[in-house]
Amino acid sequence: IRLQLENQNMRELDKVEVRVRSAVVTKDYSTTLGPLEKKTLTFDVELNPQTPAQSDALSVSIVVPESDKAYQFDLIPVSFIIVPFGGVVPYVEDNSSFFKNTQTVALINEGNKEVVHRYRVPAWFGKRIFIASTPDYVVEDGDMVWEVNLGVAEQKNLVIVYNYRPLIWLILLVILGTVAYFVFRS
Repeated sequence: IRLQLENQNMRELDKVEVRVRSAVVTKDYSTTLGPLEKKTLTFDVELNPQTPAQSDALSVSIVVPESDKAYQFDLIPVSFIIVPFGGVVPYVEDNSSFFKNTQTVALINEGNKEVVHRYRVPAWFGKRIFIASTPDYVVEDGDMVWEVNLGVAEQKNLVIVYNYRPLIWLILLVILGTVAYFVFRS
């Protein structure tokens, strides 16, 4: 925020208080102004990234205190908008063991607005037989889809388990059955 002050008097102003206010900004500054002096003040304002999208008005008051009274000058408020930004970032952690893979997907809303995120994993029918998840998924166009509501800075986790062990047990059972058939046939 940049303010330009100008003393239009021939008098020295020993104390000039500048107050900048809005719903999300509160800044105070104190300075001096010499006779007919012009001065530019710069305020650095850093908003919290989780500040929701909104319209706001920035008002500036300049107060010059005297010994027995104070003079206050209020500037016309300046409107500004905090725009919505950001989105959901998935962080995937894999944990593999013997023919079993567990994926933990952390969905984090890094924006400043509430979102509904759709996380998709392509999986054909044969592959979906071996997949379990928490929460449950919905099948759309051959993909597994999770629809997750996330508030500002909220995190939700999906756990997807790919378990191919029953297939291995089935193959071993068929091999043992075939061997037993040839061993024990009369």
